Amino acid sequence: MEYGKIIKQALEIAWHKKYLWVFGFFASMGGGGGGNYNNFIDKDDASGVVSGVWDWITSHPGLVAVLILAAVGLFVVLMVLYLVSKGGLIGSVSRISKGQPDNFEKTLGCGLQFFWRMLGIDILFGLSYILILGLVILPPVMMIIMGGNAAKIFGVLLIILLILPVIALLYCIALIGNFSYQIAVIEDKKVFDAIPAGYALFKDNLGRSVLLGLIITGIAMLYVIAFIIAMVILAIPFIILGVANIWAGLIPGILIGLLLILIVNGIFGTFSSGYWTLAYHELSAPKSAEPKAEPSIVPDA
Repeated sequence: MEYGKIIKQALEIAWHKKYLWVFGFFASMGGGGGGNYNNFIDKDDASGVVSGVWDWITSHPGLVAVLILAAVGLFVVLMVLYLVSKGGLIGSVSRISKGQPDNFEKTLGCGLQFFWRMLGIDILFGLSYILILGLVILPPVMMIIMGGNAAKIFGVLLIILLILPVIALLYCIALIGNFSYQIAVIEDKKVFDAIPAGYALFKDNLGRSVLLGLIITGIAMLYVIAFIIAMVILAIPFIILGVANIWAGLIPGILIGLLLILIVNGIFGTFSSGYWTLAYHELSAPKSAEPKAEPSIVPDA
């Protein structure tokens, strides 16, 4: 497998097919993050903060209900856009890699066509993550909470011993999920046909699949580091402007920063999705087939 060729072609598609950036931006929203702010809260004031928040909630039930509904509505809209974009990008890159015509309307239509399959695969793999983490984490956590000193120590050791195997297992499941998405769209397979086919492809190409995942993970890490550095450098002139006039630095800085985030994430989301689609084509190609000529990626106006 020519990994460099896959990366190069995915970059060419992401750069030249600019209408895909919209889908790439929403498709890149599949991940999330969180933090632990416990150390920044004075424990003596914690009960007071909680009490104050609860008092505000109970005194503004109507506003709280509206905010909850708005949050749920926004989540649903973003989830729909994410799933439509995921399916649309897979179909679009697959067509482009075969030299077939493609445009925004075809990409959108493909995303809408395969929306329910993307949702089904997402739900099933999400439940598998929850089930595995629950089965692995719950027993040692219960030992730590309810057991004696020996049980607590054993629970901690068990968590430490299971961390790497669980990460490896979840990593492999994520790879199977990636292939299942590709098969559902490219091969037009139902959810319960795509997942076994994704597993079979992963099993038959174990080493190459793992390496593909490690490569894109490394690229993603480099992308995040480079993006943070670029944003810090870009912020310097706006910080200087802000010293003279805070609004002169803050407003244009935020607007330009948001625009760059939208564009760059759209490009990277398109590249990342295209990478897996092109990788799927390579892995699923008949072993006896002659290497295909790399299609010419024609820029869109």
